[in-house]
Amino acid sequence: MSRKNNRQLAFESSLEHDFFLTLEFDPSVVSFEEQPFKLRYECDGTNRFYTPDALVHNHNSSTVFEVKYKNELDSDKELRQKLSCITHQIEREGKYKFMIFTDATFDQIYLQNLKFLYKFAFLKNTEKFDERFKSIYENLSGPISLMDFLYAIDTDSSNHGKVIPYLWHFLALNPKTIDLTQKLSMNSPLIKDSLWQK
Repeated sequence: MSRKNNRQLAFESSLEHDFFLTLEFDPSVVSFEEQPFKLRYECDGTNRFYTPDALVHNHNSSTVFEVKYKNELDSDKELRQKLSCITHQIEREGKYKFMIFTDATFDQIYLQNLKFLYKFAFLKNTEKFDERFKSIYENLSGPISLMDFLYAIDTDSSNHGKVIPYLWHFLALNPKTIDLTQKLSMNSPLIKDSLWQK
C-alpha cells in the first residue's frame, strides 16, 4: 500500500519493492507510477518498445526509472546497450529525465530502517499522539535520544509499550527527524528539523 499514491502498488521483484519504499520516504517525491507507458525507441537499426519500471514525479520534474540489480548490469552487455539506446530516446524527446536504480543505490541499514518504520505508517487513531509528539519535538532545545523523548511523552515507563508504536508511526511520517542511515534503536538521537509532512 502506498501512502503517497493512496493505492496498492504492483511490483515484479524485491528490488522494485525496495525502490518504491525509498520513494515513500523521499520528501522530494510527490507521486509515482509503476509501468506507466510504452516507449518506442531504436537500437541497432531496429525499432523496439520499452515499458519503464516507474515514472517518478517531483515538484518541478518527472523521471523515468529502470530498476536493475547491479550484478545484472555489470554482466549483461546487451542490457547496457539497450539502456543506452533508451536513454538517448528519452533525452531526444526531452520530456523526462532517465535514471537507473540498483541495489547499490542505498545501503542495507537504511533500507531495513525504512522497512521497519513503514509497518507503522498506517496505524489508526494516531491524531492525539501525533500532536503530542509534534508539540514536544518542536520545543526541544537540543539533541535527545528516542528513549528520553519517550519519557518526555510519558514519565510512567509502564505505559511505554502502548506508546512506542505511535512513536514509530510519528517517525515514519517525519523521517527527517532521525538519521535513517544509522541502525535505528531507542538510543538513536532525534534531529532538530522542521517536520516536512503535515
